[in-house]
Amino acid sequence: FPPRNELLLHLKTYNLYYEGQNLQLRHREEEGELIVEGLLNISWGLRRPIRLQMQDDNQRIRPPPSSSSWHSGCNLGAHGSVLKPSTLPDIPGMD
Repeated sequence: FPPRNELLLHLKTYNLYYEGQNLQLRHREEEGELIVEGLLNISWGLRRPIRLQMQDDNQRIRPPPSSSSWHSGCNLGAHGSVLKPSTLPDIPGMD
C-alpha cells in the first residue's frame, strides 16, 4: 500500500477534480485504520458487471459502524484488503 500521506494527497486531488459533485470521497480514521467512503466508478472494459463477495479466503468483512454512513462502491476487508470478485464465466482478462 502507498504511504498514508501519499494516499491522502491523491484523495484530495480526486476530490478537487469532482468538487461540487456526488463523486467526492470522504475519509476518516477508526481504530487506527484509514476508511475511505463514497461512490467510486471504475471502468475495466469488461462486458459484464463484477460481483463482489462478502468475504475473502481468510476473513469476513466487518459490518460498518452505521449502515447509513457507508455508501461506498468499493468493499474492503477487515484489514483494508480489497475483497475478491466472484468467479464469472467468459470474462476476458480475469485470470
